[in-house]
Amino acid sequence: MDKENEYQAYLKVKTSDLVSMNNADLGRMISQLTNLVRIYTEPMKIVSMTYATETSVQQRYWKHKLNQYRRVLLSENLSEKEYDRYSMMQKLALDNLRRVAWVEDNLSELTFFIVVYGKTPKEVSIRVRDMVRLGGKQFELKQLGKEKVEDIIFRLNNMNTER
Repeated sequence: MDKENEYQAYLKVKTSDLVSMNNADLGRMISQLTNLVRIYTEPMKIVSMTYATETSVQQRYWKHKLNQYRRVLLSENLSEKEYDRYSMMQKLALDNLRRVAWVEDNLSELTFFIVVYGKTPKEVSIRVRDMVRLGGKQFELKQLGKEKVEDIIFRLNNMNTER
Protein backbone atom coordinates (compact mmCIF):
# COMPACT_ATOMS: atom_id res chain seq x y z
CA MET A 1 0.00 0.00 0.00
CA ASP A 2 1.15 3.51 -0.66
CA LYS A 3 0.64 6.63 1.44
CA GLU A 4 -2.74 7.29 -0.21
CA ASN A 5 -3.99 3.86 0.94
CA GLU A 6 -3.97 2.43 -2.55
CA TYR A 7 -2.49 -0.90 -3.52
CA GLN A 8 0.15 -1.07 -6.19
CA ALA A 9 1.85 -3.70 -8.29
CA TYR A 10 5.19 -3.45 -10.08
CA LEU A 11 5.69 -4.95 -13.52
CA LYS A 12 9.20 -5.32 -14.91
CA VAL A 13 9.65 -4.32 -18.54
CA LYS A 14 12.04 -6.30 -20.75
CA THR A 15 15.13 -4.24 -21.51
CA SER A 16 15.73 -3.56 -25.21
CA ASP A 17 18.71 -1.94 -26.88
CA LEU A 18 16.97 0.88 -28.73
CA VAL A 19 20.22 2.29 -30.11
CA SER A 20 21.01 -0.82 -32.13
CA MET A 21 17.44 -1.33 -33.46
CA ASN A 22 16.72 -0.61 -37.07
CA ASN A 23 14.24 2.18 -37.80
CA ALA A 24 11.31 -0.15 -38.51
CA ASP A 25 11.70 -2.03 -35.20
CA LEU A 26 12.21 1.20 -33.28
CA GLY A 27 9.08 2.72 -34.84
CA ARG A 28 7.12 -0.43 -33.97
CA MET A 29 8.33 -0.30 -30.35
CA ILE A 30 7.39 3.39 -30.03
CA SER A 31 3.99 2.70 -31.60
CA GLN A 32 3.34 -0.20 -29.19
CA LEU A 33 4.19 1.94 -26.17
CA THR A 34 2.01 4.77 -27.48
CA ASN A 35 -0.91 2.37 -27.97
CA LEU A 36 -0.42 0.88 -24.51
CA VAL A 37 -0.52 4.29 -22.84
CA ARG A 38 -3.45 5.37 -25.01
CA ILE A 39 -5.56 2.26 -24.32
CA TYR A 40 -4.72 1.73 -20.63
CA THR A 41 -6.50 4.69 -19.03
CA GLU A 42 -6.10 3.80 -15.35
CA PRO A 43 -3.43 5.49 -13.20
CA MET A 44 0.07 4.13 -13.79
CA LYS A 45 3.69 5.18 -13.50
CA ILE A 46 6.80 4.27 -15.45
CA VAL A 47 9.90 4.10 -13.24
CA SER A 48 13.47 3.73 -14.46
CA MET A 49 16.41 2.64 -12.30
CA THR A 50 19.97 1.50 -12.81
CA TYR A 51 20.93 -1.90 -11.49
CA ALA A 52 24.05 -3.98 -11.56
CA THR A 53 23.99 -6.19 -14.63
CA GLU A 54 22.89 -9.74 -13.83
CA THR A 55 24.98 -12.38 -15.60
CA SER A 56 24.53 -15.41 -13.34
CA VAL A 57 22.88 -17.47 -16.12
CA GLN A 58 25.77 -16.78 -18.48
CA GLN A 59 28.31 -17.49 -15.74
CA ARG A 60 26.65 -20.84 -15.00
CA TYR A 61 26.74 -21.70 -18.72
CA TRP A 62 30.44 -20.89 -19.12
CA LYS A 63 31.34 -22.74 -15.89
CA HIS A 64 29.48 -25.78 -17.22
CA LYS A 65 31.34 -25.56 -20.56
CA LEU A 66 34.65 -25.08 -18.75
CA ASN A 67 34.06 -28.23 -16.65
CA GLN A 68 32.92 -30.13 -19.74
CA TYR A 69 36.12 -29.26 -21.62
CA ARG A 70 38.27 -30.13 -18.58
CA ARG A 71 36.66 -33.58 -18.37
CA VAL A 72 37.32 -34.17 -22.07
CA LEU A 73 40.95 -33.06 -21.68
CA LEU A 74 41.43 -35.48 -18.78
CA SER A 75 40.24 -38.45 -20.84
CA GLU A 76 43.06 -40.65 -22.08
CA ASN A 77 42.12 -41.42 -25.67
CA LEU A 78 42.48 -37.97 -27.28
CA SER A 79 44.59 -37.33 -30.33
CA GLU A 80 46.99 -34.41 -30.24
CA LYS A 81 44.76 -32.47 -32.62
CA GLU A 82 41.67 -33.06 -30.42
CA TYR A 83 43.66 -32.13 -27.31
CA ASP A 84 44.71 -28.83 -28.90
CA ARG A 85 41.16 -28.15 -30.02
CA TYR A 86 39.62 -28.77 -26.58
CA SER A 87 42.44 -26.89 -24.94
CA MET A 88 41.60 -23.84 -27.08
CA MET A 89 37.87 -24.26 -26.32
CA GLN A 90 38.67 -24.40 -22.61
CA LYS A 91 40.70 -21.19 -22.90
CA LEU A 92 37.84 -19.45 -24.75
CA ALA A 93 35.32 -20.61 -22.14
CA LEU A 94 37.54 -19.26 -19.36
CA ASP A 95 37.88 -15.93 -21.22
CA ASN A 96 34.11 -15.70 -21.65
CA LEU A 97 33.55 -16.54 -17.98
CA ARG A 98 35.93 -13.77 -16.96
CA ARG A 99 34.25 -11.36 -19.37
CA VAL A 100 30.70 -11.92 -18.07
CA ALA A 101 31.95 -11.73 -14.47
CA TRP A 102 33.63 -8.40 -15.30
CA VAL A 103 30.41 -7.09 -16.88
CA GLU A 104 28.46 -7.97 -13.73
CA ASP A 105 31.03 -6.28 -11.50
CA ASN A 106 31.58 -3.11 -13.55
CA LEU A 107 28.59 -2.25 -15.73
CA SER A 108 25.10 -1.17 -14.78
CA GLU A 109 21.90 -1.65 -16.68
CA LEU A 110 18.90 0.64 -17.04
CA THR A 111 15.73 -1.15 -15.94
CA PHE A 112 12.13 -0.02 -16.34
CA PHE A 113 9.07 -0.84 -14.24
CA ILE A 114 5.41 -0.05 -14.75
CA VAL A 115 3.45 0.57 -11.56
CA VAL A 116 -0.33 0.06 -11.56
CA TYR A 117 -2.66 1.13 -8.77
CA GLY A 118 -5.99 0.08 -7.30
CA LYS A 119 -8.12 0.57 -4.21
CA THR A 120 -8.31 -3.17 -3.40
CA PRO A 121 -6.04 -6.15 -4.07
CA LYS A 122 -8.64 -7.53 -6.49
CA GLU A 123 -8.71 -4.25 -8.42
CA VAL A 124 -4.91 -4.25 -8.67
CA SER A 125 -5.00 -7.84 -9.86
CA ILE A 126 -7.49 -6.92 -12.60
CA ARG A 127 -5.36 -3.95 -13.65
CA VAL A 128 -2.22 -6.07 -13.74
CA ARG A 129 -4.06 -8.58 -15.93
CA ASP A 130 -5.21 -5.76 -18.23
CA MET A 131 -1.72 -4.28 -18.46
CA VAL A 132 -0.21 -7.68 -19.24
CA ARG A 133 -2.85 -8.27 -21.92
CA LEU A 134 -2.16 -4.90 -23.51
CA GLY A 135 1.63 -4.83 -23.32
CA GLY A 136 2.74 -8.17 -21.95
CA LYS A 137 3.84 -9.67 -25.23
CA GLN A 138 5.74 -6.72 -26.67
CA PHE A 139 7.36 -5.62 -23.42
CA GLU A 140 7.43 -9.04 -21.68
CA LEU A 141 5.85 -7.61 -18.53
CA LYS A 142 6.39 -9.69 -15.41
CA GLN A 143 4.86 -8.93 -12.03
CA LEU A 144 7.45 -8.66 -9.28
CA GLY A 145 7.26 -10.34 -5.90
CA LYS A 146 7.14 -8.64 -2.54
CA GLU A 147 10.91 -8.76 -1.86
CA LYS A 148 11.81 -7.23 -5.23
CA VAL A 149 9.18 -4.48 -4.78
CA GLU A 150 10.57 -3.68 -1.32
CA ASP A 151 14.05 -3.40 -2.85
CA ILE A 152 12.77 -1.02 -5.55
CA ILE A 153 10.94 1.16 -3.03
CA PHE A 154 14.00 1.25 -0.79
CA ARG A 155 16.19 2.30 -3.72
CA LEU A 156 13.68 4.95 -4.83
CA ASN A 157 13.65 6.45 -1.34
CA ASN A 158 17.41 6.12 -0.77
CA MET A 159 19.01 7.03 -4.09
CA ASN A 160 22.53 7.40 -2.71
CA THR A 161 22.57 4.06 -0.92
CA GLU A 162 23.40 0.66 -2.38
CA ARG A 163 21.48 -2.31 -1.06
